[in-house]
Amino acid sequence: MKEQIITNNRVITYKRILNLGNYEAKHLEVSEIFDADDDLEEGISRLMELVERKIREELEEGIKAEIKDAKKSLKELKKQIAECKRELPAPEDDDGIPFDSVGEIPRPTTVSPEHF
Repeated sequence: MKEQIITNNRVITYKRILNLGNYEAKHLEVSEIFDADDDLEEGISRLMELVERKIREELEEGIKAEIKDAKKSLKELKKQIAECKRELPAPEDDDGIPFDSVGEIPRPTTVSPEHF
């Protein structure tokens, strides 16, 4: 006669679907077996934290790489701006007037229709 062992174990599963845009998604699902005397609230929180952190790891690395590249590009652009500023001729004395005034600006004439 076989002896049957009855346990009160519970399997908790947490699944996360992360929308990546362009009709793409990333799925991650983790399951864990809990004994009857385990704290389920703590276990569930641990599973959720693990899944949320892991599903975003690759995405975060990509964002960090993009930020690093953007900082490098910004540094290069600042160098180019500084070079361009050095190449510009020195400004002449400016009287503060943005444009040369040639004379009075003619006003447009309005013509009313005679039969209006």
